[in-house]
Amino acid sequence: MEHVFVETNWVVGYAAPAHFREPSAVELLHRAERCEIELYVPNLALIEARKVILTRDRYQARDEVAGMREFLKRQIAAGNLRSSSRVEMDAVLSQYETHLNTERVKAPERIAELAANPRVNVLALDEEMLRRSTELATTPRIELQSFDLAVLASVLVWADRRRPGGQLLSFCEKDSDLQPWNKDGSRRLPIADLYDDAGVWVYGDYTMSRPPRKRK
Repeated sequence: MEHVFVETNWVVGYAAPAHFREPSAVELLHRAERCEIELYVPNLALIEARKVILTRDRYQARDEVAGMREFLKRQIAAGNLRSSSRVEMDAVLSQYETHLNTERVKAPERIAELAANPRVNVLALDEEMLRRSTELATTPRIELQSFDLAVLASVLVWADRRRPGGQLLSFCEKDSDLQPWNKDGSRRLPIADLYDDAGVWVYGDYTMSRPPRKRK
């Protein structure tokens, strides 16, 4: 069975308001629930995902709806839409705004359900991971923010603990800062070597198809 590590982006992709949700993130959880993979997520990712969904502008309707209403106003003034159309669209936009706000405030519940799911292994950041994070922070050519350093350290320590069992170890990572390749597809050193030394294959999506895993 493949053991798969995920972090904040996956939690957000799963727990975001419905029309922002990523089907591949949801399907990855379903694969774990069907016992096709073993899924792991650090607890700090659950905390960070909650903050992202509740505070990021993308998940708040007010600016988006205000922009749509201004567009309608201008179209009516220009004679491109009937005034009655604005009334109808205002009703639709109000429904959309209510729906999005309701979905957003329910995100903590979805994240709590995720943490309680028996097929999701939630990892606490322990002393060894903190020590590894400090080592990475002083490693030449690794320039990551504190949160990304903690995630990378968690992946590497997690892999070290599971490698003796001979499991397939993978990391689904859509954040370019933690991917082992550059924009041109070349190896990103020294991060690529760290993953290789830990026996971790990094996917750039949640379908676990790109890049295809090299089988020995």
